[in-house]
Amino acid sequence: MFTKMNRWQRLGIGVGIVLVVLIVGFTIVIRAANTWGATPAEVAKSLPGDELVSDPYVSWDNAVTINAPLEQVWPWIAQIGDDRAGYYSYMFIEKAVTRLLMPGADVSTYYNNADRIHPEWQNPALGKTMIADMLKLTAYEPNRYLLSSVADGEFHWIWGWYLEAVDADHTRLHVRTRLQVPAEARNAMVTFAFSGGGFVMEQNMIQGIVQRAEGRGEPANIETFEIILWLAALVAGLVAAAEFVFGRGELKALGVGLAVVVELFVITYVQPAIWLRVAFDLLLWAGAAWALLRRPSKANLAQLVKQAA
Repeated sequence: MFTKMNRWQRLGIGVGIVLVVLIVGFTIVIRAANTWGATPAEVAKSLPGDELVSDPYVSWDNAVTINAPLEQVWPWIAQIGDDRAGYYSYMFIEKAVTRLLMPGADVSTYYNNADRIHPEWQNPALGKTMIADMLKLTAYEPNRYLLSSVADGEFHWIWGWYLEAVDADHTRLHVRTRLQVPAEARNAMVTFAFSGGGFVMEQNMIQGIVQRAEGRGEPANIETFEIILWLAALVAGLVAAAEFVFGRGELKALGVGLAVVVELFVITYVQPAIWLRVAFDLLLWAGAAWALLRRPSKANLAQLVKQAA
């Protein structure tokens, strides 16, 4: 059906379908991000710091079970902070945020994610900066929780890390974020920026804490490798899209392009293991190559048979 359309018609259809997939994808992500990994009981649980945000506009409860005793997890939480252990997330994004909030700041001293426990950072002073002199350390109780917050007029923000022993060898990490903004700032773009964008960092931070607490650490240059894999998937999608619009307009090219969109959502938000990302990329590139294969016409096929004879 698409093969009989001109390129502008195929472009319009392709863009329209991709927009629908993006809208559905981001809707799912924003809803899932609010309680990713947390049980209903954890979401409903009252925690230290809740009283600081009376009317949260954005509220997250993300949780994970770590295969390590509580005392092995806490030191990684205690040293969190932009000029200490960082946040165990994407450093290039963390530094970009610092440049935005603190123009001219020497970002080389910020967000260098620690790969070991620093004894000198285990007893931070209350009021210590957490993010660019804005978010401050408000309260903490060793082996139980660490809470940071900011209150500026109608803008209130709390970010807390809460620990609970499951048993002698497992710990539950519960990360709660609550954000209150002025009424005039409550709109879809603000919701997307915090829930859609912020969750990328929070998911990676939680994974970073899990890896370190379980003694696995992070491979060298992992961020660069992740970016390369993300871009490789994107390029495969662009190749398939170009074939659909400017080539023969076959359904398989459109299918590969949509598969790339889905994979980019998975890589960005679910953040699966590296070997799975490599496997996904290989499958997508195989699909892009398949979409580019041209079936010989009947005339060409007859010519090929004649030449072979």
